[in-house]
Amino acid sequence: MLTYVIMILISILMALIAQNLKRQYEAKKEKSTKALYRIFCLASFLPPFLISAFRAYSIGTDTSGTYYNMYYNVLNGFGGMRDVGYGFINKLAIMLFDDYSGVLILTSLIFCGISFKCIFSESKYPVLSVILFFATNVYFISMNMIRQSIAISLFMMSIPHIKNKSLFKFLILNIIATSIHTTSIIYIALYFLLQRKLKIKTIIIVCILTSLFTSSLGMAVIKLLSGIGYFRKYFAWYLSSRFVTGQLNLFSLLINISILLFLFYIHKSAKEDKDYNILLWLETLATLSLLFSAYIPLMQRVSWMFSFALYIYLPKMFDYIKKPKARIVIKLAVIFCFIAYMTLTIFVNGYNEVVPYVSRFKW
Repeated sequence: MLTYVIMILISILMALIAQNLKRQYEAKKEKSTKALYRIFCLASFLPPFLISAFRAYSIGTDTSGTYYNMYYNVLNGFGGMRDVGYGFINKLAIMLFDDYSGVLILTSLIFCGISFKCIFSESKYPVLSVILFFATNVYFISMNMIRQSIAISLFMMSIPHIKNKSLFKFLILNIIATSIHTTSIIYIALYFLLQRKLKIKTIIIVCILTSLFTSSLGMAVIKLLSGIGYFRKYFAWYLSSRFVTGQLNLFSLLINISILLFLFYIHKSAKEDKDYNILLWLETLATLSLLFSAYIPLMQRVSWMFSFALYIYLPKMFDYIKKPKARIVIKLAVIFCFIAYMTLTIFVNGYNEVVPYVSRFKW
């Protein structure tokens, strides 16, 4: 745990210095200040990258199992890998490192690199985004859910192209994401969806109706998916696996509902903001996904496809709280609650199996 605490504190401190340097550069336009800013952006990225890249194979639920088996299959020339982009990453790791550790280095570089690029290019408040990057568990999930985390980060990188209406660039990034994790194909539809304004009344009605008919809708979705050959080949086994719990993922659902209620609260002031509209859509989709968690397996993972972007766009939303004291109280409350969530899930309950931290160098 201490390793993670030190890593988080260093990353936040470096981001704080970088954020202050950016303000100085914007005021004075000095090239030396801009160079220092970039150095401290890199310094903020390095601790999480290094901790993830040089972790032992035991860190992350699927690191020593699913992903090692994929590496072994690529190493031995076995075909049939559906996610060809991830297969390419493994081939590159074999060429450069000739060892499975190379996969962890490359995947950590890609995920942390894209994530911190998004933080420093898209977040209005990078320091708060770095805090939320850890506190919302995004970082810790990435050491277990490797392929999907990279795919989600590529989608997040493509969000500015939704705002700029650059379909070609958006498609390129999400086609790459789909090659790494097939479920990312859903992001292509989001290009058109996220440009539409979403009404609060619509969200409330859809959520209520979904809650009332979740069981019937869940069975209908499963029946529909079961008729698709690709689903039957790669995903149908989940329907009779340990992932079918029959229980609502209440903790995560309450968190997403709380975020939605906050977005409702600032709607009048923020409704013309494109970032707000995109975040409202994504949180709504995440919430709807979790409503099906008792009937369809892995809906928690589906919800993460939409909720990861929270750490980039939520910090800006606090600006729409008109009263300064209320803004400070709500911001601190959100940070405290997410830190408590991270502590409980990662450090106490051992989600994603990333604690206690062990590196390949045994420290």
